[in-house]
Amino acid sequence: MIPDGCGLPAAVFKVIGHDIVLNVHVNPGARRNAVLGFHGDAVKLSITAPPVDGRANEATRRFLADELGLKPHAVTQTAGTSSRLKRFRLRGIDPRDLEQWLQAKVPPGRLDND
Repeated sequence: MIPDGCGLPAAVFKVIGHDIVLNVHVNPGARRNAVLGFHGDAVKLSITAPPVDGRANEATRRFLADELGLKPHAVTQTAGTSSRLKRFRLRGIDPRDLEQWLQAKVPPGRLDND
């Protein structure tokens, strides 16, 4: 799906039927909500909400919906409730549009392993 040489990790998302499962690495309690780059095979996000009572999970879900132009109910968390590494199922987005968003949001070479 992701062409060689475009700078995106190959396993950052997977198409399952009409949906996409996106791997996300979240840094909660940040100064601002932002796409930071990649962390392994996941999109690295900073989220302002603290990791308390599911607030960071909900903020991440809403941030992804807003960023991708999806309705909030079209983004559901499928894994990683208490982990920084999470998976979100996206409904109603074309894989090519997600690739373009990733390429536009993540500067080339923004790989991170912290």
